[in-house]
Amino acid sequence: MDYSSEKEIRYKLEEKGINSETIDMAYDNITEDGEAEDPELKAALNFVRKKLGSKDTEELTYEERQKLMAAAFRKGFRQDSIKNALKLLIDT
Repeated sequence: MDYSSEKEIRYKLEEKGINSETIDMAYDNITEDGEAEDPELKAALNFVRKKLGSKDTEELTYEERQKLMAAAFRKGFRQDSIKNALKLLIDT
């Protein structure tokens, strides 16, 4: 699950019978325990990299960028995570 959104992870855990209060507590512990970055941002970066393959981010057209963002939305990523992931990849 290197590129699963928080929403997708929560859904899978709830499907297995784990209540949302326990999931919230665990997620809070993960984000507080030395995580320098937002875990969803890391997952969004991995997702975008996988979708791009060997294509350079600077070569993306507006339509390609929109399709990439739409795919990430369907996967359950937050808009700010997607935009930050794209910005990080373009700036590097």
